[in-house]
Amino acid sequence: MNAWSLKSLARRMLYFRIQFYTDHDVEVNEVEDAVKKEISGPGKLLGYRAMHKKIREIQGLQVAKDLVYAVMTKVDPDGLEERGGVGETKRPRRDKAFVSGVSTSANEQRTLQNTIF
Repeated sequence: MNAWSLKSLARRMLYFRIQFYTDHDVEVNEVEDAVKKEISGPGKLLGYRAMHKKIREIQGLQVAKDLVYAVMTKVDPDGLEERGGVGETKRPRRDKAFVSGVSTSANEQRTLQNTIF
């Protein structure tokens, strides 16, 4: 594999319009207007990660995710709760333990299979 120099990497990132930086000169009012615009349209069901991506790509504002989250909680606090449980597990924990070591004979297994099916 060829190692790229920093200059070559920077040129390629510029060519493909890949930007990993955050513009600290963006005002909070600009981000708030962009979030309000997206929430009033079809983006009202977006979470903060998707909203952040949309603001960066469509609105052209290079801002951090935590700023977008803070603005979303200010603009639409009930909406974040409706969209989904942040920090909750998707699957509930199993409350029943798996029991191993219980042996059944072949006849008992056939009897169980016949009664089940």
